[in-house]
Amino acid sequence: MTPKESKNIASYFNWYLFSITVGSCIGVTVVVCVSFNVGRDKCFIISMGCAFAGLFVVLLGMPFYRVRVPGKIALLSVLRVLVVTAKNWAVALPQDSCELYEINDVESVTQRTHPPQLPNSRLVLKDISDTTCG
Repeated sequence: MTPKESKNIASYFNWYLFSITVGSCIGVTVVVCVSFNVGRDKCFIISMGCAFAGLFVVLLGMPFYRVRVPGKIALLSVLRVLVVTAKNWAVALPQDSCELYEINDVESVTQRTHPPQLPNSRLVLKDISDTTCG
């Protein structure tokens, strides 16, 4: 995000918050007075006008919205991890920590590849690079 975009988005949401605050003040004071003194039908018209004005302000901000392209659904990734965890719940861990990531076939032994790790995987698992497996 460029600094100009950031400034525009901040300005838009500042004005949006200001509009909500002014609308609340109008709703608490003017609409109640109109409702008691003039009639509820006029009060309803004022309320609808404020609602449409708020919608108009939201629509004015549409060019500033950033639309994310639909990608992976995070919930599905979490569910996949939970399913694999449930399937592997009873699997016994090996005594040697070097065997945790080792696949026992010729190709994996010659290439010495390890599964990809997330940047914060040290919080969950011991990092492979910290082990000395020979």
